[in-house]
Amino acid sequence: MSHTKVRLTISLSREAARFLKALQAQAKSPSMSALIEGIVAGLKSGQELEQLHTKTSAYYDALSAAAISEDAAWGQLGEAALGLDQPETVQSEARHTETQSGAMNQQKKPDSVPAER
Repeated sequence: MSHTKVRLTISLSREAARFLKALQAQAKSPSMSALIEGIVAGLKSGQELEQLHTKTSAYYDALSAAAISEDAAWGQLGEAALGLDQPETVQSEARHTETQSGAMNQQKKPDSVPAER
């Protein structure tokens, strides 16, 4: 990646120039160039994200029924291994039980050690 800068000269309407100057002040950008670089980076990132979304959708749209079925089976296996296949109420009850048993273990500790006779 090159850090060499290229000078561009552009002409904008007064309204567009005022908007960019106000945006520069609002963003506390050190220069108009830095502001434009940020805008371009954001646009580029958005475009790359959209391309990724398009490619991902095309990939999944092209999967065969057998591949979709296999992916679903792997997903179910993963959910079962993580306990995510249980209804939320069962998961909540399990967390509640674990919390209670942890609290009870702390309560069982004696406050003081009995004196020896």
